[in-house]
Amino acid sequence: MGEDTPVELTEDEAQLYDRQIRLWGVESQKSLRNANILIISMNGLGAEVAKNIILSGVKSVTFMDDVLTSEEERFSQFLIPFEKVGVNRAIASVERAKDLNPLVTVSALANNPSTLNADNIKNYDVVITMEQNVDTVIQLDSLCRDNKIKFFSADVFGMFGYFFADLQEHEYIMNVPTTVKNQGNVQTLKETRVEKFPSFKEAFEFDFSTDENSPLLHRMEPSYFVFRILMKFRNEHNRYPNDSDEDFEKLSQLRDAELKGICYSKSKISDDLLKICVGCPVSAVCAILGAMVAQEVIKAVSHRDHPNKNMFFFNALTNVGHVQCLSA
Repeated sequence: MGEDTPVELTEDEAQLYDRQIRLWGVESQKSLRNANILIISMNGLGAEVAKNIILSGVKSVTFMDDVLTSEEERFSQFLIPFEKVGVNRAIASVERAKDLNPLVTVSALANNPSTLNADNIKNYDVVITMEQNVDTVIQLDSLCRDNKIKFFSADVFGMFGYFFADLQEHEYIMNVPTTVKNQGNVQTLKETRVEKFPSFKEAFEFDFSTDENSPLLHRMEPSYFVFRILMKFRNEHNRYPNDSDEDFEKLSQLRDAELKGICYSKSKISDDLLKICVGCPVSAVCAILGAMVAQEVIKAVSHRDHPNKNMFFFNALTNVGHVQCLSA
């Protein structure tokens, strides 16, 4: 959407975004200035994503949520004032979000994501969803693919986080250092590249039981399987796992079912790893994931630099982030 109607930066915008323009160029900032972003679910992670994207200088950000603010979220979602308990999370987040950058239009929809369709989703260039079950993520990604809209899904479970990116067929520009022949000096050349991304369904349902995919299985970081276990838990119970013995037993059973029929050591998905994934999303992990998602959205909208393809995991047990590429 944004690419079809380019706009020039005003003098105020050029001054406000001066540092960013020097970092990634005026054309990239123009692309950002023309982008309309939809963020689904204004939990703690949603607030972190929103903050970073609004500060980058996009055209508009729309919050969509049908959940009311709880007492707990007053302390984890910094865009919601203390007195807004019981108010829709999207609506409660707008006032403080606007203060972050008055040049960005911020609005809210008190809707369930099921209300999105081919007509209204065309209002956006990027859709980012949090806190949704597998079926909903697959449906939203499919809707975005049909309408050529860039899609991100992300979530934080306790101290474990992930994000998934579907940029479909994405063209971007890389600055490539090149040595000039017979001169010895290095110049930076701009090189256009294209990456093809799989759907969420393809990445989530990747089949490791086949002989063809067996070599990849042995190189897989355990975070991917933890992600599948947690998403399946959410699909069954429509919530985050808590720190009860009952929920830990359910996670253990899902782990056993996940590894059944494939040659992947159960010891790689230890009890300690599962235990960091229970409870409410930890604010520090939300901040890490929020920054990562916003960075990828900025790169996708500006068509600059290599995107992280196509999944990212943060494992607090090892304090390491890991990029995993999976396609059908």
